[in-house]
Amino acid sequence: MARFIMTLVVLAAAVAVASAQTDKYRTALMDLYTATGGASWKNNSGWGTSAHYCTWFGVSCPLHTTQDITEIKLTSNGLSGPLPATIGVINTLKTLQLSHNALNGKIPPVFGDMPALVVLDLSWNQLSGGIPANMVNFTFNWPTLRVLNINNNQLTGTIPEAMFGPATLPPFYPALNLQTFNAEYNQLTGAIPSRVSRGSVMSTFMLGFNQMTSIPESLASWLDGRKYCDLEGNKWACPIPAGVSENCKAYCN
Repeated sequence: MARFIMTLVVLAAAVAVASAQTDKYRTALMDLYTATGGASWKNNSGWGTSAHYCTWFGVSCPLHTTQDITEIKLTSNGLSGPLPATIGVINTLKTLQLSHNALNGKIPPVFGDMPALVVLDLSWNQLSGGIPANMVNFTFNWPTLRVLNINNNQLTGTIPEAMFGPATLPPFYPALNLQTFNAEYNQLTGAIPSRVSRGSVMSTFMLGFNQMTSIPESLASWLDGRKYCDLEGNKWACPIPAGVSENCKAYCN
Protein backbone atom coordinates (compact mmCIF):
# COMPACT_ATOMS: atom_id res chain seq x y z
CA MET A 1 0.00 0.00 0.00
CA ALA A 2 2.81 2.42 0.90
CA ARG A 3 4.46 1.75 -2.48
CA PHE A 4 1.15 2.38 -4.26
CA ILE A 5 0.66 5.68 -2.46
CA MET A 6 4.22 6.72 -3.27
CA THR A 7 3.60 5.94 -6.94
CA LEU A 8 0.49 8.11 -6.92
CA VAL A 9 2.45 10.96 -5.31
CA VAL A 10 5.17 10.72 -7.97
CA LEU A 11 2.61 10.64 -10.78
CA ALA A 12 0.76 13.61 -9.34
CA ALA A 13 4.01 15.57 -9.12
CA ALA A 14 4.85 14.72 -12.74
CA VAL A 15 1.41 15.84 -13.90
CA ALA A 16 1.78 19.10 -11.98
CA VAL A 17 5.17 19.79 -13.60
CA ALA A 18 3.81 19.04 -17.07
CA SER A 19 0.80 21.27 -16.45
CA ALA A 20 3.02 24.14 -15.29
CA GLN A 21 5.16 23.82 -18.43
CA THR A 22 2.07 23.75 -20.63
CA ASP A 23 0.77 26.95 -19.03
CA LYS A 24 4.15 28.63 -19.39
CA TYR A 25 4.49 27.72 -23.06
CA ARG A 26 0.95 28.76 -23.86
CA THR A 27 1.55 32.15 -22.23
CA ALA A 28 4.76 32.63 -24.24
CA LEU A 29 2.97 31.80 -27.48
CA MET A 30 0.16 34.20 -26.69
CA ASP A 31 2.74 36.92 -25.92
CA LEU A 32 4.11 36.37 -29.43
CA TYR A 33 0.61 36.45 -30.89
CA THR A 34 -0.35 39.66 -29.09
CA ALA A 35 2.94 41.53 -29.66
CA THR A 36 3.00 40.83 -33.39
CA GLY A 37 -0.62 41.52 -34.29
CA GLY A 38 -1.81 37.94 -34.35
CA ALA A 39 -5.38 38.91 -35.18
CA SER A 40 -4.08 40.21 -38.53
CA TRP A 41 -1.75 37.31 -39.40
CA LYS A 42 -2.31 35.65 -42.75
CA ASN A 43 -2.95 32.39 -40.93
CA ASN A 44 -3.70 32.31 -37.21
CA SER A 45 -5.64 29.06 -37.13
CA GLY A 46 -6.00 27.80 -33.56
CA TRP A 47 -4.12 30.65 -31.91
CA GLY A 48 -5.84 31.98 -28.81
CA THR A 49 -8.48 29.26 -28.79
CA SER A 50 -8.99 26.49 -26.24
CA ALA A 51 -7.38 24.01 -28.66
CA HIS A 52 -4.04 22.60 -27.53
CA TYR A 53 -1.15 24.76 -28.76
CA CYS A 54 0.41 21.81 -30.58
CA THR A 55 -2.48 22.14 -33.06
CA TRP A 56 -1.98 25.87 -33.67
CA PHE A 57 -0.73 26.93 -37.09
CA GLY A 58 3.06 26.94 -37.30
CA VAL A 59 3.61 25.19 -33.95
CA SER A 60 5.04 21.66 -33.91
CA CYS A 61 5.43 19.22 -31.04
CA PRO A 62 7.07 15.74 -31.12
CA LEU A 63 4.73 12.80 -31.52
CA HIS A 64 5.51 11.30 -28.10
CA THR A 65 4.53 14.38 -26.08
CA THR A 66 1.84 17.04 -26.11
CA GLN A 67 3.70 19.61 -24.06
CA ASP A 68 7.13 20.14 -25.65
CA ILE A 69 7.30 22.63 -28.52
CA THR A 70 10.12 21.90 -30.97
CA GLU A 71 9.28 24.19 -33.90
CA ILE A 72 7.65 27.55 -34.51
CA LYS A 73 7.50 28.33 -38.22
CA LEU A 74 5.65 31.52 -39.16
CA THR A 75 7.57 32.61 -42.25
CA SER A 76 5.78 35.21 -44.44
CA ASN A 77 2.77 35.24 -42.14
CA GLY A 78 2.24 38.95 -41.57
CA LEU A 79 3.82 39.27 -38.12
CA SER A 80 4.33 42.93 -37.25
CA GLY A 81 5.77 44.30 -34.03
CA PRO A 82 8.48 43.45 -31.48
CA LEU A 83 9.63 39.94 -30.68
CA PRO A 84 8.79 39.37 -26.99
CA ALA A 85 11.54 38.14 -24.68
CA THR A 86 9.20 35.49 -23.26
CA ILE A 87 9.86 33.39 -26.37
CA GLY A 88 12.97 32.35 -24.45
CA VAL A 89 10.99 30.33 -21.90
CA ILE A 90 10.20 27.70 -24.54
CA ASN A 91 13.34 25.76 -23.69
CA THR A 92 12.47 22.75 -25.84
CA LEU A 93 12.41 24.85 -29.01
CA LYS A 94 14.75 23.63 -31.77
CA THR A 95 13.64 25.75 -34.72
CA LEU A 96 12.37 29.34 -34.75
CA GLN A 97 11.64 30.61 -38.25
CA LEU A 98 10.11 34.08 -38.40
CA SER A 99 11.63 35.39 -41.63
CA HIS A 100 9.91 37.60 -44.19
CA ASN A 101 7.67 39.44 -41.74
CA ALA A 102 7.69 42.95 -40.27
CA LEU A 103 9.23 42.31 -36.84
CA ASN A 104 10.76 45.45 -35.39
CA GLY A 105 12.60 46.60 -32.29
CA LYS A 106 15.63 44.88 -30.82
CA ILE A 107 16.54 41.20 -30.84
CA PRO A 108 15.77 40.06 -27.28
CA PRO A 109 18.86 38.75 -25.43
CA VAL A 110 17.31 35.38 -24.64
CA PHE A 111 18.48 32.99 -27.34
CA GLY A 112 21.75 32.19 -25.59
CA ASP A 113 19.69 30.75 -22.74
CA MET A 114 17.74 28.32 -24.93
CA PRO A 115 19.42 24.91 -24.59
CA ALA A 116 17.86 23.13 -27.59
CA LEU A 117 17.85 25.84 -30.27
CA VAL A 118 19.35 24.65 -33.57
CA VAL A 119 17.92 27.02 -36.19
CA LEU A 120 17.20 30.71 -35.59
CA ASP A 121 15.94 32.59 -38.65
CA LEU A 122 14.95 36.23 -38.12
CA SER A 123 15.93 37.37 -41.60
CA TRP A 124 13.99 39.78 -43.81
CA ASN A 125 12.39 41.81 -41.03
CA GLN A 126 12.88 45.33 -39.65
CA LEU A 127 14.84 44.49 -36.53
CA SER A 128 17.13 47.26 -35.27
CA GLY A 129 19.72 47.90 -32.58
CA GLY A 130 22.73 45.73 -31.84
CA ILE A 131 23.30 41.99 -31.97
CA PRO A 132 23.13 40.52 -28.44
CA ALA A 133 26.40 39.07 -27.22
CA ASN A 134 24.72 35.91 -25.90
CA MET A 135 23.23 34.54 -29.11
CA VAL A 136 24.90 31.14 -28.58
CA ASN A 137 24.39 28.91 -25.53
CA PHE A 138 27.82 27.83 -24.27
CA THR A 139 26.57 26.12 -21.12
CA PHE A 140 26.59 22.70 -22.79
CA ASN A 141 29.49 20.59 -24.03
CA TRP A 142 27.97 20.58 -27.48
CA PRO A 143 26.12 23.88 -28.15
CA THR A 144 23.16 23.20 -30.39
CA LEU A 145 22.86 26.35 -32.51
CA ARG A 146 23.82 25.54 -36.11
CA VAL A 147 22.07 28.18 -38.24
CA LEU A 148 21.80 31.89 -37.41
CA ASN A 149 20.15 34.05 -40.07
CA ILE A 150 19.67 37.72 -39.18
CA ASN A 151 20.24 39.16 -42.65
CA ASN A 152 18.13 41.86 -44.30
CA ASN A 153 17.25 43.81 -41.19
CA GLN A 154 18.34 47.22 -39.83
CA LEU A 155 20.87 46.03 -37.26
CA THR A 156 23.61 48.43 -36.21
CA GLY A 157 26.83 48.45 -34.20
CA THR A 158 29.59 45.88 -34.16
CA ILE A 159 29.36 42.11 -34.05
CA PRO A 160 30.22 41.22 -30.43
CA GLU A 161 33.38 39.20 -29.89
CA ALA A 162 31.67 37.60 -26.87
CA MET A 163 29.15 36.04 -29.21
CA PHE A 164 31.84 33.52 -30.11
CA GLY A 165 33.01 32.79 -26.58
CA PRO A 166 35.25 34.39 -23.92
CA ALA A 167 38.57 36.05 -24.66
CA THR A 168 40.47 33.17 -23.08
CA LEU A 169 39.06 29.68 -23.41
CA PRO A 170 39.08 27.66 -20.18
CA PRO A 171 40.02 23.97 -20.41
CA PHE A 172 37.30 21.82 -22.02
CA TYR A 173 35.25 24.86 -23.05
CA PRO A 174 32.38 23.99 -25.45
CA ALA A 175 33.11 24.26 -29.16
CA LEU A 176 31.37 26.73 -31.45
CA ASN A 177 29.15 24.62 -33.68
CA LEU A 178 27.63 27.26 -35.94
CA GLN A 179 27.51 26.10 -39.55
CA THR A 180 25.77 29.17 -41.02
CA PHE A 181 26.07 32.80 -39.95
CA ASN A 182 24.29 35.27 -42.23
CA ALA A 183 24.12 38.96 -41.29
CA GLU A 184 24.13 40.48 -44.78
CA TYR A 185 22.24 43.65 -45.65
CA ASN A 186 22.26 45.40 -42.29
CA GLN A 187 24.14 48.48 -41.08
CA LEU A 188 26.85 46.72 -39.07
CA THR A 189 30.16 48.49 -38.51
CA GLY A 190 33.66 47.82 -37.21
CA ALA A 191 35.79 44.71 -37.53
CA ILE A 192 35.00 41.07 -38.09
CA PRO A 193 35.37 39.47 -34.63
CA SER A 194 38.61 37.51 -34.47
CA ARG A 195 36.98 34.84 -32.30
CA VAL A 196 34.76 33.77 -35.20
CA SER A 197 37.71 31.62 -36.30
CA ARG A 198 36.71 29.20 -33.53
CA GLY A 199 33.91 28.15 -35.86
CA SER A 200 35.78 25.25 -37.42
CA VAL A 201 32.61 23.69 -38.87
CA MET A 202 31.17 26.94 -40.23
CA SER A 203 30.73 26.58 -43.98
CA THR A 204 28.66 29.72 -44.65
CA PHE A 205 29.77 33.17 -43.47
CA MET A 206 27.92 36.12 -44.95
CA LEU A 207 28.48 39.77 -44.03
CA GLY A 208 27.95 41.43 -47.39
CA PHE A 209 26.48 44.91 -47.76
CA ASN A 210 27.04 46.36 -44.33
CA GLN A 211 29.36 49.22 -43.33
CA MET A 212 32.16 47.14 -41.85
CA THR A 213 35.73 48.39 -42.09
CA SER A 214 38.32 45.92 -40.80
CA ILE A 215 39.36 42.32 -41.51
CA PRO A 216 41.92 41.08 -38.98
CA GLU A 217 44.98 39.53 -40.61
CA SER A 218 44.61 36.58 -38.24
CA LEU A 219 41.37 35.60 -40.03
CA ALA A 220 42.92 35.30 -43.49
CA SER A 221 43.30 31.52 -43.60
CA TRP A 222 39.98 30.93 -41.83
CA LEU A 223 38.03 33.12 -44.26
CA ASP A 224 39.81 31.57 -47.21
CA GLY A 225 38.66 28.16 -46.01
CA ARG A 226 34.91 28.89 -45.90
CA LYS A 227 32.85 27.19 -48.61
CA TYR A 228 30.45 30.13 -48.91
CA CYS A 229 31.81 33.53 -47.90
CA ASP A 230 30.52 36.97 -48.87
CA LEU A 231 32.04 40.21 -47.61
CA GLU A 232 31.12 42.34 -50.63
CA GLY A 233 29.71 45.85 -50.34
CA ASN A 234 31.46 47.02 -47.16
CA LYS A 235 34.07 49.69 -46.46
CA TRP A 236 37.10 47.48 -45.93
CA ALA A 237 40.38 49.20 -45.20
CA CYS A 238 43.39 48.32 -47.34
CA PRO A 239 45.18 46.03 -47.56
CA ILE A 240 42.83 43.03 -47.62
CA PRO A 241 44.47 39.88 -46.15
CA ALA A 242 45.74 37.49 -48.78
CA GLY A 243 43.15 35.19 -50.31
CA VAL A 244 40.13 36.95 -48.81
CA SER A 245 39.30 39.05 -51.86
CA GLU A 246 39.14 36.00 -54.10
CA ASN A 247 37.13 33.76 -51.78
CA CYS A 248 34.89 36.31 -50.10
CA LYS A 249 34.57 39.14 -52.63
CA ALA A 250 36.07 41.61 -50.18
CA TYR A 251 37.44 44.75 -51.81
CA CYS A 252 39.05 47.68 -50.03
CA ASN A 253 38.30 51.36 -50.56
